[in-house]
Parts: sequence; structure tokens; C-alpha cells
Amino acid sequence: MGNWENLTPQELNVYNLTNFPIGPIDVILAQDVLNDGISQIGIKHWISSGTLLGFYRDKGFIPHDTDLDVNVLSDRPVLIKPVGFEPIRSMTYRGHPMQTAYIKKGVIFDIYYFYQDGECAINCNEYGIIRKPMRFLETIGELEFNGCTYPTPSPIEEFLTWRFGNWKTPVKGKQSWEKDATHLTLWKNVNAES
Repeated sequence: MGNWENLTPQELNVYNLTNFPIGPIDVILAQDVLNDGISQIGIKHWISSGTLLGFYRDKGFIPHDTDLDVNVLSDRPVLIKPVGFEPIRSMTYRGHPMQTAYIKKGVIFDIYYFYQDGECAINCNEYGIIRKPMRFLETIGELEFNGCTYPTPSPIEEFLTWRFGNWKTPVKGKQSWEKDATHLTLWKNVNAES
């Protein structure tokens, strides 16, 4: 497993680079910001979390969502810096980017970085470790939304069930990472798994 053995929260570095507003995204501007951001990524990527769920289930942005969610898969540390976006937050683990958040036109564009570790793609964040099954990422699917095509995990409904459980029923308000632990091993449970 190389760099992904004996994971500890002490090796995570989080940098909030500026104060930024967190509120519902501006749905008028959001799709243009998303299109601009993903056009600059250049490596395997897909829309994820609330962005994916909203586009697929709701045919739009989820009203209480606060950011645009994109995941990337890389075999080496690579930092994505979209031109025209202001960096607002970054997170690294053992020299590997784990998250970079940017803002443009008041819309947060959030990138989470994943690295293959056997049958999983792994990301470490301040709450714990996410291990996404590679079977969802080997073939990237496509989702049409509002005249544009977006990359998605595949098969999409199977992925949404893995990620959210009962994804067909909307929840009120945004769930916290700790409550959204269907796909997350909390740091307090990492050593208990070994």
C-alpha cells in the first residue's frame, strides 16, 4: 500500500487561506463556474456528492447545497489550479493534495483528490478516510444536465446507493461529514479497523 499505510490525523495539514461565505450556491452562476473549473482539470475527474446527486435525482442544484463538488483520481501528487479562481482552502496528507477549494463569482468549487490503493481510491480529510471502490471509477459515465455533459462514477445509481444509501429520498438541510459516514471511516475508528 505504500503511502497509505498507518494513517493518522496528525499528518493532515489544513489551510484556510481566506475567509469565505458558506451559504446556498447561486444557481444562476453555478453551472458556468462548474464548466469553467472542470474544463481546466486535465486528469480523470467526475462530479460528486451534492452536485452529482442534484443533477441526477433533482435535475438541478440541491437548494441547500453550498458548493460544487468534483473529485479527481491521480497516480501521483498533482495540484490543480484553475485560472480565474481564487484559492480559499487546501488540505494535504503526506505531501499529497487532498482538497483544494476555490471561489469564483461567489461560488465555491471544491476538488477532492483520490489516489488508487488496490481496489479503492483513497482520500484523507479532517474527519477521516474515504475509500471509494475502484469499480465505480474504472469507466467514467456521462450525465446530461442543462445542455452539458458531465463525467460521473459508473454505474451511477449503484454508486449513489453506495455513497448515500437511500439517495432517492431528499433530506432536509446539508448533512455533516460525521453523519455522512456511510463512505467514511472516522479517524477515531481507523486503528480499530486494522
